[in-house]
Amino acid sequence: MVTDEFTSLARAERRGLGVPALPFTLIEHPLGDQPAEGVEARADAAIDQIVYALTTPEGELTAAEARRQYPEPKSRRKRRAPGG
Repeated sequence: MVTDEFTSLARAERRGLGVPALPFTLIEHPLGDQPAEGVEARADAAIDQIVYALTTPEGELTAAEARRQYPEPKSRRKRRAPGG
């Protein structure tokens, strides 16, 4: 499980560990300042992705992960000028 702010790091880590197609579940950042209920809600929303990753045959999972597109972290998205 990875927050959307650390998508690039997660991809680099899995390549470095020799498992470039290892899936990860993406959840909204941040978690640190969230109440327990907020963290639980994010985990509940991610549970289907986690079960899929744990129960899908490796070959099928690898192919699906190779096609998966991850959004850019919010901190790296270009900010639009007001009115633009």
